[in-house]
Amino acid sequence: TYCAHRPLEDERRMREWQARPAGDREGHPPPPLPSMYFDLAAAADECGDGTGRSHADVLLECVRPGAVFICAAATWVDGCERPCEAGKVHATNVVGPAAVCEAAGRLGATVLYFSSDYVFDGKGEVAECCLEESAPRPLNTYGLSKAQGEAACMAAGGRNVLVLRTAVVYGPEAQGKNFVYQLARKGAAREAMAVQGDHSSSPTYSADLAAAACLLARKLALGEVAGGVYNVAGPEVMSRLEFARRVACC
Repeated sequence: TYCAHRPLEDERRMREWQARPAGDREGHPPPPLPSMYFDLAAAADECGDGTGRSHADVLLECVRPGAVFICAAATWVDGCERPCEAGKVHATNVVGPAAVCEAAGRLGATVLYFSSDYVFDGKGEVAECCLEESAPRPLNTYGLSKAQGEAACMAAGGRNVLVLRTAVVYGPEAQGKNFVYQLARKGAAREAMAVQGDHSSSPTYSADLAAAACLLARKLALGEVAGGVYNVAGPEVMSRLEFARRVACC
């Protein structure tokens, strides 16, 4: 994690450490970046040092990563429809990630941009309408922003970019926000919860998604796979209602 509003100080401390003679670095680990929030929506903004570099440029030049996973996004589907959120959604899901991809590309780093099945309209058979080569046809603002983010990232980062489309991610998480957590809270409180019966997808366990993402990143670095779009989701297609029933029976 990183604070987009203090990039120059972080860079100065890192460069001071890098300037030490190799022998003088022993027993002196590199300075840690502060455990603060990196504002992805501001990634494309100029850092203010007069060089024209973006916050994304400064961050990546400072840490020099081999791979960058863009997990952050504006994901509240209903909230994305609010006109007052339009600028933030576009900056977070499109412009910011593209800036990260462009900065990473200059360093030769791999970038994984996590996208969503919401780029599709869901019409037709899943095996035909939701392939990697299927044309995106989003029905809402969130889906549109992710489709635009996919295109922007691949244009900015070229063959070093992997786009991973996934769906209904569940599993352990500190925030407790995913569908399973919401369902469990409602069940524990014996409260009703409205669940869609006409929306089918492939629920994806977060640990499996993370493993697949790391594997693809390694294979891309080794030249064993090409950059581009990959659909990474669970093995079964089911409605949200069926998924909720299975969770309730656990």
